[in-house]
Amino acid sequence: MSDGWAEVTLFQKLLREELAKKRPSYPQEIDKPWLSRLLDIYQLLDAWVEVETHLKGIKNKIACFKGCGSCCRLLPVPINHLEYLGLSWYVTEMLVCEDRYAVKSRLQNLSEDSPCPFLIDNACLVYPLRPLACRQFFILNNPCLEGQNPWFKRREDIYCALNQEISWLIATRYFPVYGLKGEAEQRKAFNEGFLTAQDKPLTAYRWSAVSEKI
Repeated sequence: MSDGWAEVTLFQKLLREELAKKRPSYPQEIDKPWLSRLLDIYQLLDAWVEVETHLKGIKNKIACFKGCGSCCRLLPVPINHLEYLGLSWYVTEMLVCEDRYAVKSRLQNLSEDSPCPFLIDNACLVYPLRPLACRQFFILNNPCLEGQNPWFKRREDIYCALNQEISWLIATRYFPVYGLKGEAEQRKAFNEGFLTAQDKPLTAYRWSAVSEKI
């Protein structure tokens, strides 16, 4: 019992230290409070993943690397409306030059069966605003082979950070967006899978309207 308690205390200590670090910020946050909320949520999950993979001794086993993009092409990426707003803002206001026009072309020709439109030349052009799903899903030990779907072929090598505890912490930061402010109603919504029900595949959103603004 004492060993388990010491481990939890260490985790909480390290998590607080990670969250105390300054996160990336943007001038647009002044006029877009929802953007600050989204970035704070991303910081929370990133900090959780950093601490957990360190304490579990699997940080160095993560095989994902820039230039792979296997999961981006083969697995659907679930996002909610707030993440859709974040991605829409980033591609219309932050991307420049060739990246901007490459994404515009992808969004104009997007279908629900398309791979992630933000993967260009095996690089994520929206990395600072990448969704929660991308931030907590990793392949361990060895990179995927070309065309290998890890969900079906390498389930034992998948690391997913989301559990009840971090999911609840994230949920409490999302719930006010939906008008859920009391803990009792938040707990009820959480247990009923309210937030999960808000997710849709990234490619199912209306990106044609976003492409017109690029």
